[in-house]
Amino acid sequence: IDTRDSELAWLAANPWKAVDFRYEVRSVACVGDTAVVVGEGSSALPDGNGRTIYVSSNTLVRTKAGWQV
Repeated sequence: IDTRDSELAWLAANPWKAVDFRYEVRSVACVGDTAVVVGEGSSALPDGNGRTIYVSSNTLVRTKAGWQV
């Protein structure tokens, strides 16, 4: 198991170079001034052998300035 700092260091040294990044929103749930967005991101692998895919969610809160993450 790695530490958060070592994982962040690895990410900084190995940036993702998306070939054709695409993010698709799968669902949005709103309650009052809060929204949860769930989606799937993907990109072709640089060597052309398939795609890398991940699922993520983000919580947004509506403020006077607009929606904030």
